[in-house]
Amino acid sequence: MSSSDLPQLTAALSSISGAVLPGHARPSLNRRIWSIAFPAIMANLTTVLPGLCDTAFVGRSGDAFEQAGVALGTAFTALALWAFGFLRMGTTGITAQANGARDIREMREALVWSLVLALGIGLALILAAIPLAAFVLPLYGGPPQVQDYAAQYFHLRLLAAPFDLTLYAMMGWLIGVQRARVMFALQFILNALNIALCWLFVVHFNYDVMGVAAATAVAQAVTAIAGFVWTRGIARKLGPASTRGTTFAFEMLGRLARINRDIFIRTLALMLVFNYFIHLSARLEEVTLAANQILIGFLGLIANGLDGFAQSAETLVGEAVGAKDRRRLSATLWANLGWSLGLAALLSLLLWVAGAFLLPHFSANAEVVAEAQRVFPWVIVAPIVSVWCFLLDGVFIGATRGRELRDGMLISALAGLAALQCAFWFDGNAGLWAALTLFFGIRALPLALWYRRIPAALAS
Repeated sequence: MSSSDLPQLTAALSSISGAVLPGHARPSLNRRIWSIAFPAIMANLTTVLPGLCDTAFVGRSGDAFEQAGVALGTAFTALALWAFGFLRMGTTGITAQANGARDIREMREALVWSLVLALGIGLALILAAIPLAAFVLPLYGGPPQVQDYAAQYFHLRLLAAPFDLTLYAMMGWLIGVQRARVMFALQFILNALNIALCWLFVVHFNYDVMGVAAATAVAQAVTAIAGFVWTRGIARKLGPASTRGTTFAFEMLGRLARINRDIFIRTLALMLVFNYFIHLSARLEEVTLAANQILIGFLGLIANGLDGFAQSAETLVGEAVGAKDRRRLSATLWANLGWSLGLAALLSLLLWVAGAFLLPHFSANAEVVAEAQRVFPWVIVAPIVSVWCFLLDGVFIGATRGRELRDGMLISALAGLAALQCAFWFDGNAGLWAALTLFFGIRALPLALWYRRIPAALAS
């Protein structure tokens, strides 16, 4: 062998093992992780900005009833929409595995059928908006004025449901084909439009609650249309589809239905815990509910930041499973874990330093800000406690292990609901935040115990 052959041999070994040669494979893996995670983190951090933007613009009035109404409205809207978050997660796992197997037709079918499901579910949600608000919203509790504002927000916001859900499907597909930069660009468009329209409707026209709902709905619609044009072009450029080893269209629909069913149940259980937290907050007083809505926005930023490496894990684990490569699977897990822990520590540090400065910008009501500051230490520790469950969610989504995701969340949700109720009785709002933090920690335990099933399945 000549010395000129050495680089080619090194590259070949690196591509086979994923982590055999520390001097070569590790930087390559880390670069791949960051090429997915960094745009995903930037995009994910902007996904919660519509809710934070709505809260901040309404908070300018200092009216705790309006801010509490938006708090209930956004929580209820999130429940109605994110219950179908499987359209992102299930699409990512299937697309990433098809990418690992280089099955172009299956990648395209995953996009098409995910969009079909998204449109159908979105239209059904519009038809169900009025009965949903009439029967479910009162379960949250709160004064009649707060309920009225929440219903106004929900009815107008849900008109954009088909656009929200098609964006979920497109985002999942873009992560699966490792086009996170496109996802970030779409989120940038969404949030720039949302902020501009919030300013126009709330500050200029004084529409308040209806203004922030309309701004977010219009921004979602425009972004979804732009995303469809962009994503369709990417799908066309994937290359010719092979007829070998591909699935029929209805087989793809059945596969999506199976994984999505389990993730749907898992997401409902997760949202039940968060919405029970909101319900208990509303039973305290409108000031507490408004303060907790601000802090939940911070939790959204934390979750979506850490989810960048979870999405990297989804993509690279899906590739490894599609290629049946156990070494690549292991290397992906440990590398993403290291980066996730580093980001979690950084987020906790930033929240500790900047929290007192940021909170007053979200409400002109001094009581709301004071209550948010009182329980903010629980938000500071949240990244360190929750990083484990976010990463393991990504690993199991990439491996399309929907049953384990479902069962693990059901176990965790039961424990979380019990902890919230007990904490509410004993320590009010501070107890609620302690219980929610405990729930984050519990979520990781079942998935950590069941992880070994994934490499075992590749060996069989």
